[in-house]
Amino acid sequence: MSQQVQPVQLVHPDGKRRVDFTWNGDRFIHQLVCGDSVVESFEEAEELPWPASPPLQQLSVEVINDQEVALGVGCAGTSHWSLSVQPIENGFHFEWACRTKVSPERLLSTYQIRGTSEPAWNLEPVGSSTRTDGNGVTELKPTASLSEAGTFQWAYTATA
Repeated sequence: MSQQVQPVQLVHPDGKRRVDFTWNGDRFIHQLVCGDSVVESFEEAEELPWPASPPLQQLSVEVINDQEVALGVGCAGTSHWSLSVQPIENGFHFEWACRTKVSPERLLSTYQIRGTSEPAWNLEPVGSSTRTDGNGVTELKPTASLSEAGTFQWAYTATA
């Protein structure tokens, strides 16, 4: 019997932007929404140990310092992922971490643009993170070498 998981929504304080998390298979997928402008996390088959977007199986919205923040955790293969999303001016700040027991094949957050109207979402890496674009997707990932096991972090802002 499949589990019924409720969607989770993080609404920006201005009420114009939000992040929608919906259950799909064995994990949450998410969309950045501002008017008709939508950017969606790109997901692959459930059984991959190094998916195109981090797998989140548990997610909640908590109040930290009088501000709503989304917090999530998940796993695939032998690795564990965590996420925090907090509102910033004109958007959201995403921070991911992955703790691995083996050298990872890849670690990234992958997005596809779904909506076409303005304002468009702008995804910008923060700190030791990088962005690549191609084949209709945007990838954000850590700049650190993936040659050993360990804990890896990457962050980016999504503004519209």
